[in-house]
Amino acid sequence: MSTRTSTMHEFMSALADVLQSREALTGVDIASGPLGVDTNRSESIHLFGSPERIASTGSQQWAALGNRSREEQYQVAGRVFVSRIGGDEPVIREARARAFELFRELELALRADPAVLAIVRTAEIDRFTLSQGAEESMGRVALIDFEISVRQRLPT
Repeated sequence: MSTRTSTMHEFMSALADVLQSREALTGVDIASGPLGVDTNRSESIHLFGSPERIASTGSQQWAALGNRSREEQYQVAGRVFVSRIGGDEPVIREARARAFELFRELELALRADPAVLAIVRTAEIDRFTLSQGAEESMGRVALIDFEISVRQRLPT
């Protein structure tokens, strides 16, 4: 019998699939990894992609009960990105409001299916931060960096 390894890859792929299927995210670039310059869109949600956290982190411990199963916990970092051309206050507010609309879709997806297609036991947003900026080529930018905490029992 083989030992099951981490669910991190499966979780990230499944979450990207779930987000891509949400009608409210039609036209938004969704990826299970950093998009970098590979996108021309002004809106995206991607995992594993904040510059400060280019890696997801995790740990495993032997479970107290059961035949050598392990408890797995990990965090997956991600980013909501929105840019709008212009520079006045209405454009700043529009970019920020749209970033939170996209973030809300992530929240709703995890609330509706915290096991994310039965890949994990629970997944929930642990923390998030808003950053705003002005880029010469993109206008106003709103970024929401987030971390999702995930728990799963890995059977032997």
